[in-house]
Amino acid sequence: MTNEKTEAYCCFGIIVIVIAFIISTFNPIAGMLSFIVMAFLVSLPHLLERRKLRIKKIEKIRGKIVETKTKVFGKEVSYETIRKDKSNHAKILIQAMHFFDDGKYDQALEKTQQSEKLYDNYLEERQRKEWEISQEKEGRKREAFERKQKDKGFVKYKDKWGTPDQVKKWKEIDVGLSDNFRSMSPYQFEGFIAKLFKKMGYQVEDIVSTGDFGADLIARKGKDIVVIQCKRYEEGNLVTPGEVQRTLGAMHYRKYKANKAVIITTSSFTVRAKDLEKESPIELWDKHILHSMVRKYFIEDEALKNE
Repeated sequence: MTNEKTEAYCCFGIIVIVIAFIISTFNPIAGMLSFIVMAFLVSLPHLLERRKLRIKKIEKIRGKIVETKTKVFGKEVSYETIRKDKSNHAKILIQAMHFFDDGKYDQALEKTQQSEKLYDNYLEERQRKEWEISQEKEGRKREAFERKQKDKGFVKYKDKWGTPDQVKKWKEIDVGLSDNFRSMSPYQFEGFIAKLFKKMGYQVEDIVSTGDFGADLIARKGKDIVVIQCKRYEEGNLVTPGEVQRTLGAMHYRKYKANKAVIITTSSFTVRAKDLEKESPIELWDKHILHSMVRKYFIEDEALKNE
């Protein structure tokens, strides 16, 4: 009850006590009876309020039972249908109905909530099993499809199937061979060459581009220390002898202490630059050598691993 109602009842009660006291001074029996009547009248609104709250609580519990029943079995299902159901959530819902009919409303609410939780768990488990079955069917279908594709001589690459020649071309496109690495920036090209040497078994260190002294990468394997210079040039833009000599000079830089050098270009070298290769511990990789090495380590070796 609100504070205003409580205060009103208190005032009314005080008035009743005063009136009953006055009557009792003239007639004790009449005063006692009037006190009882007045006390009942004072408590009546409170009793009615409690009854109203109880009815509201009962209706709320009844609504919860109906809601759970509808959720689990549907709107028009009969009591007998629920009773014949052997599931745990059905048995507990029947118990909730019995508790409600017996006036044990708290127990009825508890059982209803328990039945709903069991049903939710049952649904979750059923959905999980259905998902596992669907995944298993999908897996069998996928395996059957892949067997058919392989029987036809097709090869899978990423998410598509093609002939070995088609797959080879797709791989060449992906690694950059098809456009001679023109889609890569010079920095991306250096990173790609680093990956290539890692596939060749080297440990590779990138060199800061400013002040590289003629080397972009340092590669180490066993006793070999190799300085690598990357030149992503357009075809026809040839690497000169001066660039070769600069890379050779990087071998002797105290920070590198290399015993070998490699210049890799997407173009080629001048005749004089090629002559320096014969006289020095340096390898000159032109476009054709580069493409050959990329095919070997990025395409052919990967194909062998996947067989």
